[in-house]
Amino acid sequence: MNLGTATPWNNPSAFIQDISRIVPHWTDASLAELNFGVALMPLLRYSSQRGIQITPLTSVVGKSVANIEGSVRCLYPELKLSTALHGTLQDVMQDLILETLSGEQAAQTALHLLSTLTQGPAQLQASLTDLSTRQLTLQTRNNLGDPIQAGRRHRGVAPINTLPALAMGAAYLRARHRKKNC
Repeated sequence: MNLGTATPWNNPSAFIQDISRIVPHWTDASLAELNFGVALMPLLRYSSQRGIQITPLTSVVGKSVANIEGSVRCLYPELKLSTALHGTLQDVMQDLILETLSGEQAAQTALHLLSTLTQGPAQLQASLTDLSTRQLTLQTRNNLGDPIQAGRRHRGVAPINTLPALAMGAAYLRARHRKKNC
C-alpha cells in the first residue's frame, strides 16, 4: 500500500483481506510453480478495485523482476523464494536494527524530538488562533487522475476521520511557511 496513492473511496482492510487470500499460495511455491508476472496481476487488480492507485514505477519494477525471475526459473526451477530469502533477510534485518540503534540515528532522533518539543506548542497555538479567527486555510490537491468507482457518477467524500490529519497537515504547512518568510 505504500507504493500507491489512496483514493477517497479506498478500502485498505478489504485490500489486505484480498492479498492475505493469495499470499499463502506464493510463500512456499517454487519458481516452476510461480510466475511473477501472472502473480503481479491480481495484486494490481485488487489495488484498483479497492481504491489504491498504483504508481507507474511499480509496473516498471514488476516487469524488471519478472524478467529476472524468468531467467532464474530457466536456470534453477526448484528454487523456493522463501528459502532463498530467509538467510538474506536475516542479515538485512540485523543491519537495519544496528543502523537504527546507532549513535548517529539516536542523535538525529533526539534532535527531531527536541525541535518538536520546542516548536510544537507555538505551531499548535498559531493553528488554533487561525482556526478561532476563521483564517485557517487548507490547500489540498485534487487527484484528477483517480478513476471513479464503478457504479458512481462522482467521487466520494473523504471520511470525517481525515479532519484531524488535515489539521495537523495545515499546522505543519503554516510552520514551514513562517520559516520561509523569516
